[in-house]
Amino acid sequence: MTLHVYPNLQEVEQASALQRRLYRTLRETMRAMAGRLSGVARWEAKQLLARHIWLDAEHSDALRTRVLELRFPRVDVELDVDRALLAVLERLPSTRSDAEFLAGV
Repeated sequence: MTLHVYPNLQEVEQASALQRRLYRTLRETMRAMAGRLSGVARWEAKQLLARHIWLDAEHSDALRTRVLELRFPRVDVELDVDRALLAVLERLPSTRSDAEFLAGV
């Protein structure tokens, strides 16, 4: 006889919540970097930002896929959950210098 062990539902909900939060952080950081890319003065910084945009896109897609596999609501529907986090991330594009922006990212 095979014994099926089901994970604690609370653990699944916590994992899903964490993954949704990471997804939102990556998505908003990626948007800020893409919006700032053309205005960055140093070539090395442009290259770094472009690489991170691509990596963040890959990672956020994988996180979103995993959340959907957990059969929880779509990650882009529950924006009220992380209102404080989103408020911080929204300020990222308004930095005054490239150094300040890169430190924020």
